[in-house]
Amino acid sequence: MHYLTHTRATLFVGFLLLCCGPLAAADAPQYNRIHLQTQSSMKVDNDRMQAVLSVYSEGSDTAKLADQLNTTMTWALAAARKYPTVSTSSGQYQTYPVYNNKETLKRWRSTQEVALESGDPSQLVRLLGILQERLQLNGITFSVSEPLRAKSEDTLIDKALAAFQARAERVRKNLGAKSYRIVDINVGSNAGVTPPYPMARAQAMESSVTPPAVESGSSTLSVNAEGTIELVF
Repeated sequence: MHYLTHTRATLFVGFLLLCCGPLAAADAPQYNRIHLQTQSSMKVDNDRMQAVLSVYSEGSDTAKLADQLNTTMTWALAAARKYPTVSTSSGQYQTYPVYNNKETLKRWRSTQEVALESGDPSQLVRLLGILQERLQLNGITFSVSEPLRAKSEDTLIDKALAAFQARAERVRKNLGAKSYRIVDINVGSNAGVTPPYPMARAQAMESSVTPPAVESGSSTLSVNAEGTIELVF
């Protein structure tokens, strides 16, 4: 009987050691660990252009307003199809009431947007000169295309990791450690987009419109390398 009790006690202690062992290891203090962060950046020429145009109309007859907008947008999309390097997508379409000072219904206002994008800015600018005959230009932005962004970020990753290793080696040397090992490391990128060009909100109905003068500029792309190293003495 005494033997069974002793065996159970031994098993119970062993079970505690088995369960608490990993917890104790996880809670064990971690020494000689240093957090480092580096960043690599470069300017990349924007090679994609985006523009948003809209058409709006006011009146008391909502059916007539809808017909006017639809006619104008059909014309715009037909003009855009002549430029195969330009992609189009329909935007917001809404009709809302306009009230006078006495808060009574005065008229209705309808508006519709269309978004254009192209990797050939010269063609898009030419198209804008045509569309501005009947649509208003709300804004223009430039960005870096996905293929160029991926290629540039690959270069930045190499530079960011090289900078991380150089910083880790400098820390090791200054603290007199024999070596170091990387415990964890994260690599992330920051996208860069140029702000939109401000455009006057005025209806464009000229018979001939000069295309807007634009400059694509560049975007700053960045890659961060952030992680922890452990020094070995």
